[in-house]
Amino acid sequence: MINLMINGKNTSFEEGISILDLIVHYKLDTKFVAVGHNGDVVKKENYPSIVLSDGDQVELVKPVGGG
Repeated sequence: MINLMINGKNTSFEEGISILDLIVHYKLDTKFVAVGHNGDVVKKENYPSIVLSDGDQVELVKPVGGG
C-alpha cells in the first residue's frame, strides 16, 4: 500500500496505481477533470503513464458551472 494526499486528504491505495486509475476510482470523466501532481499540472495524455508513489500529492479539480 502507498499513502497519497488526494485533495488534501490522506488516502491509501495499492502500489502501481496511475493517475488514470485514480480518476476511474473516483468516477470522474477525463474530459472534465484537471489534475495536479506534486505541484505540476498533468497533461491528459500522460494520465495513464504516471504511476503514483508513496507520499505523492494529487489534486483532482472538476469545473463548476455557474452563470
